[in-house]
Amino acid sequence: MRLYKEPLFFAGFLFALGISLRILDSLYITLTLFLLIPIVIFLKRCEFFILLGFLIVGYLRGAKNLKLNLFRTEINGKYIQGTFRIKNSNKFYLDKLPIPFIIRGAQGGEYGERVRIKGRVRVWSRMLFIKASNISPVNSSKNFFEKLHNKINRKLLEEFGMNDTYFLARSLILGDRDMLPERIKTSFRNSGIAHLLAISGLHAGMIFIIITLLLSFFPMTSGWKYIFTISALFLYTCIVGLQAPIARAFIFTLCMTLPYYLMRRMTPLNALGIALLISSLLKPDWLVSPGFLLSYLATFGIVYLLPKIKLKTAIAKYTVYPFLASFLAQIFTIPVSSLFFGNISLLSPLSNLVFLPLVFIFLSETLLAVLFSFLRLYLLSSRFSACAHVIAQIIIKLAAKISSLPFASISFHPKIFLIPIYYLIITLIILFWEIGKDDSNGVDVRNIM
Repeated sequence: MRLYKEPLFFAGFLFALGISLRILDSLYITLTLFLLIPIVIFLKRCEFFILLGFLIVGYLRGAKNLKLNLFRTEINGKYIQGTFRIKNSNKFYLDKLPIPFIIRGAQGGEYGERVRIKGRVRVWSRMLFIKASNISPVNSSKNFFEKLHNKINRKLLEEFGMNDTYFLARSLILGDRDMLPERIKTSFRNSGIAHLLAISGLHAGMIFIIITLLLSFFPMTSGWKYIFTISALFLYTCIVGLQAPIARAFIFTLCMTLPYYLMRRMTPLNALGIALLISSLLKPDWLVSPGFLLSYLATFGIVYLLPKIKLKTAIAKYTVYPFLASFLAQIFTIPVSSLFFGNISLLSPLSNLVFLPLVFIFLSETLLAVLFSFLRLYLLSSRFSACAHVIAQIIIKLAAKISSLPFASISFHPKIFLIPIYYLIITLIILFWEIGKDDSNGVDVRNIM
């Protein structure tokens, strides 16, 4: 991982770090500076000032996060009224404010609709709760993506009915988990596959593969197939509401695939750095969301370490690589996931080997059912929805069985100050690994970063 090979990764990392420093107290700033020391001591002077510039610009951009924190403090306990846009059945966004309000007592309503709400605000765990005393609809038209979101939701309901399969499909395809029963959430969490319920890069990758496979049946050039696939992925990103993990996945996929068609080359770490830079520039508030942190940490662990592991046989590549990818993702996300969710799944790498193929099949069947339903080919849509229902029941029941095992997961709530120390240790291990590798090759250690 040399600076001259992955400059965009370091630029994106330090820009995001600068934003984070804006909202952290002195203890975490001190720990972060210790995290930077092993990087800085090996940089040349010009490299140091360039990366310092990204850190400073990120720090200045983080003022928006600081304003949001102040807003949370100032609004706590106050009685407010305003026009809110619905994200799902209980998350509402006040106009021009990127913080969701959890509305107690609010039910119904479609994605993108506007309602006028009156109520008193309470702040808990960085979230804003309103006990609504009055909720009334506002006549306003939804945009194209919100209308399409709701149409897909209605198609899913038509195909599956109001049952667990519909709730699971709604979560996996649209990211709406508000109706998913708590027992399913708990079984997925204890089985180590809770990330499958959140729209993420994994879903984007699966959809990318599904669209590519479908287009292989049409007589199109590779260039047109790529344009159609990327456009469809962008459309999907907008339909689910431009969430942090799916935005990262779209930018990362675009940066990795576009240079290939332009006869250029982009390293995975540079692509990840561009995604991090753009995401944190446009949405600084994402840096404190669990989905954003888990997505980038897991992706970094996979794209940095997995290519260094060489396997010779094809069978090993298709069995060991998925296990290692899940294991590396868990190593890099354990502190953050346990901080937000309070448990560690001991079976996550093994569970993913079983559930990833099942989820891929379920997504494929469900998307085809929705597509044929839109085309009014109801005979075909009913066949695919029936197959998807069977797969969904297998997924739900198998997750429940695994989560019931006594050693499936353990409860763990880390102290916050231990998290930077954990990642400092990982940084030092990577640094000295790179130093030892380059020393054995006779490379100047000042170029390792």
